[in-house]
Order: sequence, then C-alpha cells, then structure tokens
Amino acid sequence: YGKATEEHPEDEEIVVSPGSILAQHKTKIVEMKACLNQVKDFASVKASEDKLRKRSKHMLEEVQEKVKAQTKIAASARRQADHSTSLAEQLAEYAEEEREAASMRKIALNKASACVMKSTTHGSSVESQLAEAERAAEEAVKKADESRAMADKLAKQTIETKDTSELEARVRALKVEKEKAMLELEAARAVQQEAEDEALESKKRLTSNQELLDKAKKDSAEAVDREAKDKQLRANALLAHCKAVKLKGLADEAKGEAAQAVAHAAARAAALRHAKHHMDKRICVKPIYPPLQQITLIHSHKFRYWAKSLTLPFWFTHSISESAMFDMASRGGPEIVQWNEFNTKYMTRIFPTKQRNVSSLPYLNPMVPWALGCQMVSISSQERTDSALLNDGRFRENGSCGYVLKTLKSDESSPRDLDDSCPEDEIRTGDFVREVKIQVLSGSNIPKPVGVAPGSTSICVSVSLFDGETNPNKMPTAHVTHSVRGNVFSPVWNEGKEAKFEISNSHVAMLLFQVWNSSDDNAQDSLIGAAAVPLSGLREGYRSVQLFDLDHTRRGAYGCASLLVHVHSRYLISRTEV
Repeated sequence: YGKATEEHPEDEEIVVSPGSILAQHKTKIVEMKACLNQVKDFASVKASEDKLRKRSKHMLEEVQEKVKAQTKIAASARRQADHSTSLAEQLAEYAEEEREAASMRKIALNKASACVMKSTTHGSSVESQLAEAERAAEEAVKKADESRAMADKLAKQTIETKDTSELEARVRALKVEKEKAMLELEAARAVQQEAEDEALESKKRLTSNQELLDKAKKDSAEAVDREAKDKQLRANALLAHCKAVKLKGLADEAKGEAAQAVAHAAARAAALRHAKHHMDKRICVKPIYPPLQQITLIHSHKFRYWAKSLTLPFWFTHSISESAMFDMASRGGPEIVQWNEFNTKYMTRIFPTKQRNVSSLPYLNPMVPWALGCQMVSISSQERTDSALLNDGRFRENGSCGYVLKTLKSDESSPRDLDDSCPEDEIRTGDFVREVKIQVLSGSNIPKPVGVAPGSTSICVSVSLFDGETNPNKMPTAHVTHSVRGNVFSPVWNEGKEAKFEISNSHVAMLLFQVWNSSDDNAQDSLIGAAAVPLSGLREGYRSVQLFDLDHTRRGAYGCASLLVHVHSRYLISRTEV
C-alpha cells in the first residue's frame, strides 16, 4: 500500500491487500496442479495411442505379408489353371485326331473284311474247280490203265492169233483214244496247275488279308484303349481345372479379405491419426464464456418430429440425411408445411447417405433441399458433376460471396411480383406454371477441346432444367442441339426448334448450359464448358451466357467464351375447380 506525496496531491492512496494476493497464488497453484494432471493424463493417453499405433502397424505388416503370400498362391493357381486349360485343349485335339484315325481304321477294317470274304469265295470256287480237275485226272488215269490193260490183252491175243488186221484196227482205235485221253489228261493237268496257282495266290491274298484284319483289329483295340485313356485324361484335366477354378476363387476371396483387412487397418490408422489430431486440438481449446456461446454457436439437435422442433430455441439446427429428406418429400402433406415453417426460423443441414461413398450412386442433387428451404447442403466439389455446376451457378448469383438470399415461393407472391413480364391485371394466385423457351443461336470464342484436331470437332449444346423434383430417379428435362463440325471457335446453330420448359418451382429452378464435343467412335463425349443460370435471374430477349471451364473459372481462353441465346418467358394460369 502507499500514500500520495505532497508533490502529487492529486494521487489517491493505493492499498494492496495481502490476503487477495495469497488467494490468487493458491488459485494459480491449484490451476497449475490441474494443468500438470492434465499433462500427465495426456501423456498417458499419448503413450497408449503410441502402443496402439505400433500394434496397428505390426498388424498392417502381417496383413501385407499375408496379402503377398495369397497373391503368390493366386498367381501359382492361375498358372496351374492356364496349364491345365492348355493341357485339356491339347488332349482334346489329340483325342479328335485319334477319333479320326479310328474311323479311318474302321473303314480299312470293313474294306479288308469285304476283300477277305471275296477272296474266301474265290478260293472256295477254285478249290471246287481243283477237285473237279483231280477227279477228271483220276478218271483219265483209270481209263489209261484200262487202255493199257486192254492193249496188253490185245497184244497177247495178237501173238496168239495170226490174223492181226482186226487187232491192228482196234490198236489204232485204242491209240487214238489213248492220245485223246492223254490230251484230256494234259488239259486236266494244266487246269489243275492253273487251279493250284490260283489257289496258292488266293491263299497268299487270304494270308495278307488275314494279317491286315489282325492288324486292323489290333489297331482298333489300341484306339479303343487310347480313347479310354484320353477320356480318363480329359476327366483328370477337367477335375484339375475345377480344382484350379476353386483355388482361384479361394485366392480371390483371400485377396478380397486381405484388401478388407488392409482397408480396415488403414481405417484404424486414419482413426488413430484423427484421434491424435483431435487430442492435439483439444489441448489448444479454451472454454467459451456461456453467454457468448449461446449467441455465437449453433447447436445440433436430433430430429424427432416437427412439432417438437418448432419449440426449440432459435440457435438449434437439424442435420438430416438425404434418404430421410427424400422420404419426407415423397410423403408430402403437413410434414412438408411444418418443415418449410421450421426453415423460416431455423437452419437445416442435408448430408449424403453413407452408401453413396461406397457405391456407384450419383452425387447429391442440391436442388431438392434448396426447394424445401434448407440452408446448408453437403456436396462434393472435387468431382466435375452437375451438382457442382449447379452449386457454383447458384452462389455466383450474389457475386460469389458465399451467401444467397432465399427467393420468394410461388404461393407467397403473384406472378407480377416474380417477373415484370406478367400482365398488369394478373390475379394473385399460387396455381400457375412458368413456360420458358430457349433458342440456342451461336457460340463465341469457344476453346478447342484438348487432344482433338481442329477439323474433327463436333460441337453441340445441351440445355437441362433442374426444378427441385423430389423423385431422385427422375432425370432432368434436357434439350440437345445438332452438332456443328469443324467450327469450334464460333459455331452457329440457329435452330428453328426451341427448347420449351414448363416450371412449377420457378423460385428455385435452374438452367444448365453445357457445351460438348461429341465423339464419332462411340467414345465418351468431352465437356468443353458449362454455365448454370438461376431462373430467377433470367431475363427475356437475346442474352449472352458466359461459359466457365471445368474448374468453374474464366481463366485463359475462357475469358471471352459465351453462348448467344434467345429467351421467351410467360406464365400459364391453370385454375383448379372447386
């Protein structure tokens, strides 16, 4: 404490209370001890996280080793399957060749059997001729013996008798008969020799045919054995192929399990990193003064039903999934009315479903939640999709500052309030639709697509309407112009046919202009530029639509790229009968 001096009479007396300093000191000591305890807790948590990270790393290495082993097994199984397939094909070719050889052997066997039967018939006929010749020869020998005996007898009689004229005549007659018999005998012997030669030749042919028959039978038996072996080999090859296919399936399953294990390990490692990052961020977090917290933060609250949600404080918000949003939008009725009432005072955030991240579903269309009055919609800006283009066009309406005021709904205003083109005597009603006609006339300073020769371009324009349709499977209404070939810098379409759209949600509807280079070889068309225009900012007459590149900018060659279109708009009143 101290007193004011005479030199400074204006200074007041300063009093310092020792008790307050000691209390503050004790408070600081308690806070320091609490901080030390928190540091110890964080150190223990960090040590456990380090252990968990090392364990996860070890498990990841084991899984990678298993993946490598399963990959080797799958590669060997694939090679074995390919070898079995080639072996089965070779065996099939060999079996086909053996089958053709067996059929040829069967034909040769049939021919040999027919030849043997013919030779056997000819041999039997030759044998009968030989037997006939032998019989004739025996008869000739008998006649010769009888003639010799008769000649001896006549000779004796000649010796006994003196008159030999009669005997000589008889001898001469007998000699003639003998000569005839000898001639017949020679002829019979010649026939016999010829028959024996033919029989010998027939026997030789029969022997050769029999040998051919035996050989054909042997070849046929061998062919049957080979065919049976081929069938067994084909069965074995088929069994090996089935085993190889099963092994390949097991290898694929193991590979899939290994990939899942790797993904699980990666997810755990990522979760560990996120937890560590979260703990590091929590160390730096300081408590917020409660009154300031109530006026600056928005608290998330789980949705139950709208009657309860409308009683919450204004700083509460709901986070609703895409599927739940479409369910409520498809049901309609009072639930949508209460949701619109909720969105006038509270904020709602829409996020994609979990299945969208792992499947081939299209990206979330932000038009539906915007039509329902939701303020925040989560979409992916990394992909060049229609959703990203619509989001970029919606927030470019307010100078790309990041915030856009909600437009008036059709049931909250008359057509005259929404558009000056509506007649002066238009009555106030919510039962009307807006008809918009778009005619694409030409393009200017359109950049050449990458990798396409200037003379081979084929430029067309598609105009699509997105009006917040609650059916997620319904495709937007689109109009595509004809293609202009060879002129990419300043193409001219000037189609007589206009793109006509009837819009019921004109307060949220948007038109998407896309310039495409169509391909002639059935390849995917390439997008050159695009622009999304809110219907609330569209005016009648001849308009220039500025085109943006695939990164949603107008840099470089896209600085002057644009489309010249003609817009005609009117309102169609459809009165409902009561």
